[in-house]
Amino acid sequence: MKNKNTFENFIKKKIQTVDSLSKISRNKKINNKKIVLCHGTFDLLHAGHFRHFQDSKNLGDVLVVTITSDKFINKGPGRPLFNQFLRAEMIASLSYVDYVGVIDDPSAIPSIKKIKPDIYVKGIDYKDKKSDFTKKIIEEEKEVKKNGGVLKFTDNITFSSSSLINENIFSYEKKLSKILENYKSLGFTYITSLIEKIKNLRVMLIGDSILDEYIYTDTLGKSAKESILATLKKNEEIFAGGSIAAANNISDFCKSVFLITTLGSTTKTNEEFIKSQLSPNIKLCSTKLKNRPITKKTRFVDSSYMRKMFEVYDMDDSPIDKNEEKKIISAIKKNLPFIDLIIITDFGHGLLNNKIIEEIYKSKTFLAINAQTNSANRGYNLITKYKSADYICIDEPEFRLAMHDKNTSLKKLLLNSNNLPKAKVFIVTTGKNGCLIKTKEKILEIPAFTNTVVDTIGAGDAFFVISSLFAYLNTSPMDIGFIGNVSGALKVKILGHSSSIKKSHFLKFIESVIK
Repeated sequence: MKNKNTFENFIKKKIQTVDSLSKISRNKKINNKKIVLCHGTFDLLHAGHFRHFQDSKNLGDVLVVTITSDKFINKGPGRPLFNQFLRAEMIASLSYVDYVGVIDDPSAIPSIKKIKPDIYVKGIDYKDKKSDFTKKIIEEEKEVKKNGGVLKFTDNITFSSSSLINENIFSYEKKLSKILENYKSLGFTYITSLIEKIKNLRVMLIGDSILDEYIYTDTLGKSAKESILATLKKNEEIFAGGSIAAANNISDFCKSVFLITTLGSTTKTNEEFIKSQLSPNIKLCSTKLKNRPITKKTRFVDSSYMRKMFEVYDMDDSPIDKNEEKKIISAIKKNLPFIDLIIITDFGHGLLNNKIIEEIYKSKTFLAINAQTNSANRGYNLITKYKSADYICIDEPEFRLAMHDKNTSLKKLLLNSNNLPKAKVFIVTTGKNGCLIKTKEKILEIPAFTNTVVDTIGAGDAFFVISSLFAYLNTSPMDIGFIGNVSGALKVKILGHSSSIKKSHFLKFIESVIK
């Protein structure tokens, strides 16, 4: 027992914070020790990792290994297989590893900045820097050189952790496995070729702006004098949501986004905040609405489990006046000559009236539509307010409300949905069950990726807007549904709208699941 405790303490001493590793590195360098750094996920340790660490240690005196923390890993459902603490312990148990750290970043940049290694080491598969679509290796090398270090590559036996996990540990649902096998046979380059085709797209996105506020609380219990739940406020956070979040989620995939929205008679602080949240390639074309606030949805969240308890709306969704309507139509007309497709994210908070919709149809531009049902408009903002589109995507409750049918099986209902607006591709999303796609020939079913859910807010919007770009390409309906499911799986790992979906994360996810 004594030996066991001694070994555990030895392991724990090896695992340090990045600030401690910075001090250790400085002290070692004073004593002329050469610092070697490796960084990665290292989810499933295998022979390739062992050889990589051994070869790295031989290049210097002190080997430091840093790992990406759980929340920054985008390698598909169920990943990481082992949490950051177990991964750190497993690596620290290796005799030739001197120190281990956990980094809150998908790249090694924070490690390199703090540790300033003499040598930064990657595996041989990173030697062709152009093949790294995340471009992290190029940025990492620049940071290493800035501090006087060099980048080196080990050339030993290699394995793919993702392939080992997919082949030997994970067992996807049968239908999903069949789809993944299809993309595996097509090859990862098939996906990258689609990404290449949308990179120069210019998009007009039209929809309501929303501020999403999260107030984190600890539950105290029932009030002693009233039948209400008492909570203690801990902290709060506000995100730019609605069409703003939707625009951010496509901004990394296309050339430019013209965002047509309204801000209400918002305060200067709110307006500045919204503008600060937009990606650089988004052009904001906003109309201020008189005597009404920007729509704000405040959610009270149990901080222990990050579960939403209830929400409060601050909004005025009464019809816009004629002058405001003219300004919105003018903004649409002004930007139409510069765009390839229009995406409507209709949250039903007053922006999209009949006249504006008619003006959009006049353009005869590729049109993708989502008409959302939420607490403020249930039953009043249906897809039936539109006559047609090239691509329509709504969720199951929205579809059932439009069909006035609560109980019929979804497949059967979708087959008989001829009274709804016509679309080349019509998708109904079903949350954790994936999506159903109606085409001219049949109904396709694309299962969802089982994934760790942090927050579902905006997942359906991410599915819709990103898949809209691929619908524009007239690629197969299966591609559109698959890409939508990947987008939704990535979004549910993000708290609120604290960050948007990046192309590199999207590609990394797909690369990992089809290996």
